[in-house]
Amino acid sequence: MKNKKLFLKLLLLLLVNGVHGQTDSLFRNSEMAKIATATSNADWINIKPEIKLDPLTFFANNKKALALGTDDEMKIYRTEKDKTGITHYRYNQFYKGYKIIGGEFLLHAKEDRLLSANGKMIKGLHQNLLINISTADALQKAKQFFPAMLYAWDVPQLESNYKLILHDENATYKPKGELVWVSKEEGIQMKDPSAYQLAFIFDIWSSFLIGKRIFVNAQTGSIIKSFPLTSDCTPTSVTTNFYGVQGFSTKAVPNTGNPTLYNLWNDCQTAFVRTQHWNSTGTNYSDYISFSNNGWNDQASGATSHWCIEKAYNYFFSIHARDGWNAAKAGVFI
Repeated sequence: MKNKKLFLKLLLLLLVNGVHGQTDSLFRNSEMAKIATATSNADWINIKPEIKLDPLTFFANNKKALALGTDDEMKIYRTEKDKTGITHYRYNQFYKGYKIIGGEFLLHAKEDRLLSANGKMIKGLHQNLLINISTADALQKAKQFFPAMLYAWDVPQLESNYKLILHDENATYKPKGELVWVSKEEGIQMKDPSAYQLAFIFDIWSSFLIGKRIFVNAQTGSIIKSFPLTSDCTPTSVTTNFYGVQGFSTKAVPNTGNPTLYNLWNDCQTAFVRTQHWNSTGTNYSDYISFSNNGWNDQASGATSHWCIEKAYNYFFSIHARDGWNAAKAGVFI
């Protein structure tokens, strides 16, 4: 049994290193060496000070350096200027005309001169466009996965309120569906290009305003993955290592009986905070630091780290209006 566990750990390590190695080899090419400093990597690029690059043409003019193929495209969707005079350009990655979930890069420039860039891009996609079901059929699959007696769009009062909330007479809870590329994997394995599938994405809300984001395979109609759109968190507290008693949020582990186990997993906002064991793969509930009855004084170090990141998130959200480390609701694994 021990040998089997050791084999599985070694296999996982090889897979992770394989993904890292592929990403690294694609990044470190002769064209990138001309524009990026030696400290740069695939997720954070510092531009050499003597090189002048326009943030609006950076991706189009440097496809070879960025290892982007002819079917890859980066589309700008937002710009914002901070108090220091730095302008931040936000790009989504598209492949064969469809957005890649998780493919996003931020460019940071001053006086139209690119200084640095960071984010995630998926390199080496070679998927075909296989769309065998209609949007209507995909929606039915999503509704079967997330059944409800009534959906939010079936309730006139909810629809009316939604229009008022968004100040938009055309707003509706009824999902339209959008084709996107999404990985069937999680964590570091999301960089594996072979894991991406073309899918319809739907945000579905029940009449109780409990929601799920559901990805339906455009070829087979199967459910690739889903995420909750509403918070699922429980308040608690701990005597931290350095800051006295502090409050934070956790999540109950499903079907753990009595006493209920809780994870250091805050889903109170889309930009989640999840604290894992140091050797975690992040693929299931058991990888996260857990304790019964939501009491954490025997796990004070993990809970302290969890609280500190929550505190940092709350500060940047309330003071600087940054929702997540990338200001686009990205979560954090600790």
